[in-house]
Amino acid sequence: MSNYITIDGGTTNTRLRLVKDYPVVAESRLSMGAKDCTVGNEIYKNLIKEKIKELLIAGNTEEKDIRAIIISGMLTSEFGLCILPHIAAPVGIKELHGSMKLMDVGISSIPCYFIPGVKIQSEDVYEIDMLRGEECEFFGISDQLAPSSVCIMPGSHSKHIFSDERKRISSFRSFLSGEMICAFSQNTILSKSVDLSITNLDEGALLSGYDCVRKFGINRALFQTRIMDTILGNSTEALYSFFIGAMLCEEVETLADCKKQLYICGQRNIRKSMVLLLKKRLSISAIEIGDSESELATARGAIKIFEYKGE
Repeated sequence: MSNYITIDGGTTNTRLRLVKDYPVVAESRLSMGAKDCTVGNEIYKNLIKEKIKELLIAGNTEEKDIRAIIISGMLTSEFGLCILPHIAAPVGIKELHGSMKLMDVGISSIPCYFIPGVKIQSEDVYEIDMLRGEECEFFGISDQLAPSSVCIMPGSHSKHIFSDERKRISSFRSFLSGEMICAFSQNTILSKSVDLSITNLDEGALLSGYDCVRKFGINRALFQTRIMDTILGNSTEALYSFFIGAMLCEEVETLADCKKQLYICGQRNIRKSMVLLLKKRLSISAIEIGDSESELATARGAIKIFEYKGE
């Protein structure tokens, strides 16, 4: 039997998928994640229970037909359903499979397996890092990646994952880019200027935002967005693009000396923005992982880790 429910809990959203003989036959999302559970997770847990029931109904499936619920991401943190320690890199599918935990957290009678996150240990405090959830996403698309490459995963917490010759996660860097984009566009004076629902990029404005940070720093560049709106009357596409270029500048600049092949997955607008910035400002070509592959990567990776049978 190859029927599963996968649950990926992020910082701001939670995704549940019903997978029957490997195609995804039903899915559900919660606009709720770890950031909403800092004072308790009972509401979160009850919503997940309801979503599991809804998935089974939508997929015309009974609990007895599901081999396992495979859970990853921030659901294994102190703000999730249980606390599972990170395991230290380098980490491959073998190590993640061996570190899975079977736990009953009261969301279903189906066996629930939790996949841990990964950490970087170092004597250099600036090299220490951690991730939860991206390990499944990485191994969900790893067949498309070259060994010893870098996979950029935009999100609430953007990750640059470096792999070794065996396609294990050898190291990574984390950035708060996604949360910063949301925070500045929704909770500052820029909320009247920046519309995150925009789907069309203005390439010139994107590059200008990037260049403005290079010249004046992020603080000045962000206020320039308001000037472009209030005084210059720029279009909504230009305002959004300038803002995104400014917000991504420092993250992109960390790749200036990278000699490895780059891949980028994740949300389309941010992915396209990073590809353009890398090409136009750093003369680096990056390979895009398309929407369909990116969208299902975490579920595929979780099942891949769960079903590992040894090399």
